[in-house]
Amino acid sequence: MFGRFVVERREVVYRLGGVDPDEGVDVYDLIKYLNKFDDLVRLTVREAGYDGELKIRVRPFKEGSFITEFIVESGIVDLLTSQNVDAVLNAIEILGFCYGGAKGIPWIVRKVRGAIDRFVDNGDGSYTYGKGDNAVTVDEATHRAVQNPTIAELYRDVAVGPVAEFNGTVQQVNIYMRNPKEEDDGLAEGSSFSRDDASDLNAYARTASSADELEVSETSYINRGIWLRPLAGSYGGAEKGYTFQFGSGSDVLTYKSVRIEDKSFLDDLADGTVRFNAGDLIQVDLEVTERRTRSGKMKNPRYRILSVADYRPLRVSKQETFADFLDKSEEVRSSKESEE
Repeated sequence: MFGRFVVERREVVYRLGGVDPDEGVDVYDLIKYLNKFDDLVRLTVREAGYDGELKIRVRPFKEGSFITEFIVESGIVDLLTSQNVDAVLNAIEILGFCYGGAKGIPWIVRKVRGAIDRFVDNGDGSYTYGKGDNAVTVDEATHRAVQNPTIAELYRDVAVGPVAEFNGTVQQVNIYMRNPKEEDDGLAEGSSFSRDDASDLNAYARTASSADELEVSETSYINRGIWLRPLAGSYGGAEKGYTFQFGSGSDVLTYKSVRIEDKSFLDDLADGTVRFNAGDLIQVDLEVTERRTRSGKMKNPRYRILSVADYRPLRVSKQETFADFLDKSEEVRSSKESEE
């Protein structure tokens, strides 16, 4: 129905500065940066609190630049609460692409020279980066975006990637928001990046990735009474380093670096009472600990066998050879002759 949906548009210009018009830039090389720019904005918008529909369209704009149009289509009730549009505008400010983005990512990165692990949690939903004259205090959404390792990598690539790749051809990258109703964008506010920014942005991407790897959350659960098959491990009763399989066919799961914490069973392994073979079966309570970094990246899980309920060694049936058959036949014949 008419009036049910309202469309809000925000346009951001992505411009390669200093390009020689006679030399230009290959469009196929440029596409990857436009794709990364798309990913960067979408991810930052999610961090800013908007998980609805966001259309992103790119079209040429003047020499060496492109307009990226962000379209938010919202129900009128949603728009009145300003949640959708505010989240997109907030994301563009966080990225430093518009006026008001003074405390956005480029400002912070330059203040701390890429060392975004140097911050203080103020305990009130705000965070302060740097010290003294270089201190910058930001809100929770900005902090999440700054610390996100994927955003850091994309930002570095979008901001200085073309300068590095098209050496001598692209002198700088300018990114800014413009008013679609105005033809002249000469007074537009945003961010500019040159070769001088590469060091700080590289440090930013490295630090964000390292910090993400260090901050790991864990979730544990126990699979009780499951049957496993041993594949590899110590014959001497070591506590860790075992490999087991669960299931069969296409549903097989392999558990590596398993730790056994059942002392009685470890003693049996140590004294040779139990010697694992590939066809054995062992019934256990297995604790699985899933590990994720702050950004959601999966780390290697941990496995612990808390207790062993049953152990069933493989029963090998001896196959009779022809010589065995002859021996048995001779025994039977001799037995009959003795009876006679």
